[in-house]
Amino acid sequence: MIVGGCGGDESEPVVPVSRSETKEPIVGCTYDYQPMRGPRAIARTSNLVVRGTIGTPRSGLTAIRADGSPGRVETDIIPIEVSSVLANGQRLRAGSTTSSMPSLVEVELGCSFPPPHREAKLTSLAGRQAVAYLVKGPADGVKGYPGHVRYLAGAPRPRYQEAALEGFLLELASGDGVCNLSLGEQFRGADLTDFYPDQREFPPKRLP
Repeated sequence: MIVGGCGGDESEPVVPVSRSETKEPIVGCTYDYQPMRGPRAIARTSNLVVRGTIGTPRSGLTAIRADGSPGRVETDIIPIEVSSVLANGQRLRAGSTTSSMPSLVEVELGCSFPPPHREAKLTSLAGRQAVAYLVKGPADGVKGYPGHVRYLAGAPRPRYQEAALEGFLLELASGDGVCNLSLGEQFRGADLTDFYPDQREFPPKRLP
């Protein structure tokens, strides 16, 4: 269920990426993956591309202690209230009668936000505009982990995951650019439209 590797150009090397704390919250994981060349390449691997407003994040998979009580949160879930969608090459407006047009999507990240100040990091995402490239998650849910991790009551398994580590873009808290959530890369001066699926390459970035 963890998004550990993403398809990319075969000529590009595998790059290990580790992340540290920054002013912008990023997910506390380490990945080996093949970088994607740009939005157009991610779109080719995506089932759905949405733009919208981030709602209130919640905990996903949670480790269960021996006494049955919840322990460490393993994944986080980010809801997006959808304002527009690009699906199968056709952009659709929210409220469309097309059956493939969701009003809300929930995206399960590969990991969870780490302490300290975990809840504050999650809360800081709410209300921001985002563009997300998504794939459907595995159908077997948490099969293979009985009694060890589960979704807590009232928290069903989301349908979608990130299509690529570069594929969850949100506006910076300062309002002067964009960052990707899972890698923490910042694109100062960029707009979310610079990450639409018709763009061949990413804008210039500034590492955290």
